[in-house]
Amino acid sequence: MGSRCLFITGSVPALSGTGASIRAGLTLEALAQAFSVVLVIATRRSQNALPDLSPEMQCLCEEVQFFQQTDFGISGTESWLEPALLKGWDEQEMNMSFMTLHGQCFDAVHVFRLHLMPVWRHLRDTLSVSAGRVILDLDDIESRAHFREIRLKGLALGRLGILKELVEGFKLRQAENHVASEVSSILVCSEGDKNALSRRIGQSKLSVLPNGARFPKPFPRRIGDGSIVLLFVGSLFYGPNQHALRWLITKILPEIRTGSARPIRLVIVGKRPPAWLKELAAQNGAELHADVPSVAPFYKDSDIVVVPILSGGGTRIKIIEAFGYGRPVVSTRIGAEGLAVCDEQELLLAETPIAFCQALAKLSGSDDYYERITLNARKLVDAKYSRDAFVQALQYIHARTDTDPDNDAKLDQESAHT
Repeated sequence: MGSRCLFITGSVPALSGTGASIRAGLTLEALAQAFSVVLVIATRRSQNALPDLSPEMQCLCEEVQFFQQTDFGISGTESWLEPALLKGWDEQEMNMSFMTLHGQCFDAVHVFRLHLMPVWRHLRDTLSVSAGRVILDLDDIESRAHFREIRLKGLALGRLGILKELVEGFKLRQAENHVASEVSSILVCSEGDKNALSRRIGQSKLSVLPNGARFPKPFPRRIGDGSIVLLFVGSLFYGPNQHALRWLITKILPEIRTGSARPIRLVIVGKRPPAWLKELAAQNGAELHADVPSVAPFYKDSDIVVVPILSGGGTRIKIIEAFGYGRPVVSTRIGAEGLAVCDEQELLLAETPIAFCQALAKLSGSDDYYERITLNARKLVDAKYSRDAFVQALQYIHARTDTDPDNDAKLDQESAHT
């Protein structure tokens, strides 16, 4: 039997969709080239049906197990010191769902995101599942994203709410610090994230795995009808995207429309929009398209992609996606965080409604400028953020971890103290 890998994810691997699903999909493609993969898709979001795993993803796996917890469970081993993100996994339900994995041995375990670590711990400690090495893909530094949310919401939380969220943020930081002792390697998506985390846990176990995506040939520029079509693509149930859209619709869009001699259309595309967002978009003349089968037609019919993100973390796969489709991007610095981009080279940066208005005027006012930004962006994704670059980087990380002669001994010793 060849090498085997257990891949634990809360996002259904896919070629398109949310950023997390795309990263999970590329991860599965990379692992399947080196291992026989057992895929575990585990979620506690019982109010939403899991999307289907595509046949293309299914055929990459030796076995697939879905675990969708029916209720928010309470584990007997949970501590008040644990952050809420890691709580709620029901041990009895996991025992019943994962019994077929009991006692199995894997050459590697790959855990996607911090909140899935309790699932791996249960498999390891209760069902005696063993692994030669464990790699955790954080994708995002959860504590930093949490503290940014606190700053963004501010006094709206109330004094008690701020205190409660600060405590939760420190719990997340502690969980991130502690998990380093349980795994062979920790992956983050940018050098900036690596530098930030290394100040707390050191650099020895940290590796950078930049985001990536599959790209078609870039679309030609849209044939103009006199209007400028702005596009926002993202998961509409995600807090940072909701904050960004509220700012975009209520502050940035009026400024752009006031300053532009051409009609402005704002098109919003994403999954699971809340009712208030649908209403806000309709009231302000923005088009909202929910749960579409493909985003490609919307990129084709757009002129400029806007990313007015004010919080969150990681890197925006949607910016990489926009580059791949041949559409220029105007983003905040946080929105473009972690990407190897420069202002007015691969994209334009803007931090205020007026700055967004000025950036859009530059792109729409000069065909040469528009084409230069677009071409630079496409060259960047081909070089650093392609599907092939992602797969090669992840395979190198697994191979390097596997060749560390002290890895197994260190992991056994450290896990014994957790």
